[in-house]
Amino acid sequence: MLILKSPLMRYSEVTPREDYLNRRRFMSATAAGLLLTASGASAAKLSATKSPLSTSEPPTPLRDITHYNNYYEFGTDKQDPAKNSGSFPTSPWQVTVGGL
Repeated sequence: MLILKSPLMRYSEVTPREDYLNRRRFMSATAAGLLLTASGASAAKLSATKSPLSTSEPPTPLRDITHYNNYYEFGTDKQDPAKNSGSFPTSPWQVTVGGL
């Protein structure tokens, strides 16, 4: 497969250098925020406004969003993981972000 680099844009124009160099700090801050949220700390509710590109269709129900997935460890139907993973032990698991 041939991958050509675009002569029109350099990588440094896409992501500012300081953001690229501090990506691990961003990952750590994101992980800390997730831990706070999981520990019961409340977060401000997000507010949304209609876009000019919005449609008149009703929003997708939260249950449909959170229970439809492609992980087949708990079954082959899209709804099976939500039904079958309730007693799966995830503690004392830990998440580690590592690398250079």
